[in-house]
Amino acid sequence: MNSVHVQQEELSLEDWFCENSHAQIAVLLCFHVLLWGSAGWALGYPGGVTDDMLETYTWGRELEWGYYKHPPFYAWVANVWFECFPTSNWSYYFLSSVNGAVGLFGLWLIAGRYVTSWNRISAVLLLDLMPLYTLQSFNFNANSISLAIWPWAIFSFLRSYEDKNLLWSIGLGAIGAAAILSKYYAGTLLFSFVFASFASRQWKDYYSSLLPYIAVIVFVICILPHVIWLLEATTTPLNYLSGKETEFARALGKAAKVFVSGIAFHLFVAGVLILFQRRLQGSGKKAINTFWQNEHSRTLLILAVLPFLVTVALGVILSLKLSSRFIIPAFALSPLVLIVVFQVKFDGIVTKRIAGMALVFSVLCILVAPLNGYFRIRQSAATEHSDPRVQLAEFIEHSWQSWTEKPMEIIAGTQSYSLATSYYTKAHPAHFTEFRYDYAPWVNEVGLRRSGLAVICISSDTDCLKSASGLKRFYPGGRHKADRFSFANSVLGVDGERINFMSFFYLPEL
Repeated sequence: MNSVHVQQEELSLEDWFCENSHAQIAVLLCFHVLLWGSAGWALGYPGGVTDDMLETYTWGRELEWGYYKHPPFYAWVANVWFECFPTSNWSYYFLSSVNGAVGLFGLWLIAGRYVTSWNRISAVLLLDLMPLYTLQSFNFNANSISLAIWPWAIFSFLRSYEDKNLLWSIGLGAIGAAAILSKYYAGTLLFSFVFASFASRQWKDYYSSLLPYIAVIVFVICILPHVIWLLEATTTPLNYLSGKETEFARALGKAAKVFVSGIAFHLFVAGVLILFQRRLQGSGKKAINTFWQNEHSRTLLILAVLPFLVTVALGVILSLKLSSRFIIPAFALSPLVLIVVFQVKFDGIVTKRIAGMALVFSVLCILVAPLNGYFRIRQSAATEHSDPRVQLAEFIEHSWQSWTEKPMEIIAGTQSYSLATSYYTKAHPAHFTEFRYDYAPWVNEVGLRRSGLAVICISSDTDCLKSASGLKRFYPGGRHKADRFSFANSVLGVDGERINFMSFFYLPEL
């Protein structure tokens, strides 16, 4: 009797889990963070984290209203994270996986407005089968932060527009501002909100209420400090954006490449759905025009497709050098849209198969990581994934501490290695980016004269060596030290490219 009773309890627990979508998404998100955080860390071996991630960390330490390349929000996120976690490879990759999980949860909320049961969790699971929220999410930067923000911005728009919800209208303004304050590219999403709102008969009711204007007011309040910073700063993301302009023929080619990659992604998702649909009974396809006639579904389709199309159009019109990295948040709704368009109906068996494939995908990435690191080291030239930036940072910190008890407060030099020294050392010195005060406004001449400064240059970086020598004038009567050394990373007994460095240490006069 006891054994029968236990078996019934187990079955009831399984049934509860199968019917409880909240439990399903909780388990999925936990596994996503654990597995893809581990995969990112493993696949990053033997190098340190990327230049983008190092730069994000150094910006976040300063908490400015903007930086010379990008708006500030995602750097603030990094600052909060590293107030709680160590500056190591694993913690940064887990930040990337948590960032992806936040976006997946937002997508699950969106999916709940269009599909139910197994279709809802499957719309999220399918993204764990694709590079979007997995391999492409490892590099935490201005592009990948959108994987977290965009789904929540879309959900807040739907709650504000379709449900006439005041709190989510406030959220729309705040989350929309966070999207813009991470990358101006999010303007394509906000444009899509406006376009989608007028594509429905609800627009008169919506714009005759206070809700959209409340959202706009909150949005303006949130971005106003950044706008003031833009007007006052010497070098801004607008200057950086102007550097992305190119000749029309090249811009057209880049836009065409991005467009083709977008089509290929949707074909891949459709292929996966067709693969699973063949195993289902009675599932069929609805014509797209029928889908378009439903206002609720039409809004979803516009939000899923328009940012991508606007991006390609702007690339051609403004002659910009587009990259597929820019558009990674634009495809997050694609599995859900195709599920709704083709009226796919998943059952528990198929959903478990999708989950199994996603699990196998992540585990395989972890298992092949050592081999991936081995081939990186075998490359003729070191890259950010195989160079000895971690070893260099540890060496610089040890050399400084052996030389003086004074703190190393500022670091400069060849970008990858000076950034790595700021991140991996315990001192976390402020980064003097490219020896330019407009790039690093937290550094000035007065501060240089009073601070301990270290400069690390690749021996072949003549600009860095020249700038390092020129800084000696700020330390008359102070202490100076210069060293030459070299490092090579290694994997499985194989050494990578050996890189020659020079370091310069400066201390002010006591």
